[in-house]
Amino acid sequence: MHKGKHPHPSEESLAHAKQLITESIGVARNLSHDLSLVVLREKGLAAALEWLAAWMGTHNGLTVRFDSDAVTEPLDEAISVALFQSARELLLNATKHAGVKAAEMRMSLTSDHEVEILVGDNGKGFDPAMAAQASTPGFGLFSIRQRLQLLGGRMEVATAPGSGSQFRLFAP
Repeated sequence: MHKGKHPHPSEESLAHAKQLITESIGVARNLSHDLSLVVLREKGLAAALEWLAAWMGTHNGLTVRFDSDAVTEPLDEAISVALFQSARELLLNATKHAGVKAAEMRMSLTSDHEVEILVGDNGKGFDPAMAAQASTPGFGLFSIRQRLQLLGGRMEVATAPGSGSQFRLFAP
C-alpha cells in the first residue's frame, strides 16, 4: 500500500466497524421507539410506562420501581404520548445527570381528575432556578413543560442540589 494515499487496512476496518455500530444503535433506538408506541396504543399508558421501566433497566442500567392505579388512563392519544415521552426523558435525565442506579415512577388520578405521573430519584438534584432559565431547543425540561401546557397540563419540580429530584406531570 502506498504511503499517504489510502488508509491502513486496520484503520479502514475500524472506521467501518464504527459506522456499523452507529447504524445498529440507530436501528435499536427506532425499534424500541416503535415498540413503545405499539404498547402505548394497544395496551394503554400504564402498560407502556411499565414497559419503559423494564426497558430502562435492560438498556440503561436504571432500576425503576413503577406503580399505577388502574383507573388513570387518559382518553386522548396526544396526552398519552406526551406523558410517555416526558417520563422517558426524565428517566434518561436521571441516568445522565443524577448519578443514580434507581428511580421511581408512579401514575395516579388526582382529586381534580387529572392524570399525575411522578418521576423521582435520590440523585444529585439541581438548582431549579437555573433549570427554569434554560430554554434551549430540544426535549429537555423546558420542552416537557411547554408540551404539557399546550395540552392543558403542567409539570411541577421539587429539587435542590444534593437532595434528589421529583417531577410531577399533570394532564387532563
